[in-house]
Amino acid sequence: MRKIKMIFLAGIVCLLCGCTNRLEVCRDLLKQGKYAEAEAVFREEITESVQIQENMDDERKAADAKVREAEARRGLGIVLYERQKYEEAAAELKKVLELEGKETPAIYNLIGVCAMNLKDYDGAIEAFSAGIALPASEDQEEANLVREMSYNLVICYEKKKDWAGAREAARAYAEAYPQDKEMQKELEFLETR
Repeated sequence: MRKIKMIFLAGIVCLLCGCTNRLEVCRDLLKQGKYAEAEAVFREEITESVQIQENMDDERKAADAKVREAEARRGLGIVLYERQKYEEAAAELKKVLELEGKETPAIYNLIGVCAMNLKDYDGAIEAFSAGIALPASEDQEEANLVREMSYNLVICYEKKKDWAGAREAARAYAEAYPQDKEMQKELEFLETR
């Protein structure tokens, strides 16, 4: 039994060496729109990472496997989002955060948009608010995502018919992005509610 366990662990360690390549292959599959193939590989990566964490006595290797799992779940969440499996996508992306994966505006935006598609406006508000609250970044893509989340926050409050929340979110948006005339008009409307 011990010999089988050692062979199993040796096989897992060998897989650790190839993880970067596997995740790169998955990213390429994502870019090519090959979502079913990417999903299968991400799921394999998650399974193997979890097994390593459960069977590894070496804390460093277990921690590396946890990082691998978080990255694979992030990729799987994106695949599921692209396949419009919003509930599953949000669950995977939330697991990334539970695994202490990197918090980014992108992950909170995806969780929020998934929640919006599921008409879970409270969940969307929570996700967008968390993403907006992250420290400001110099990266233009992240800045654009924060702006998008700020806009979507207004929409979510409106969908809930929470006019006070919508006004507050619209004021914050209009203050941060005064050049957006559409939101200025929306704020004028909300002030009458």
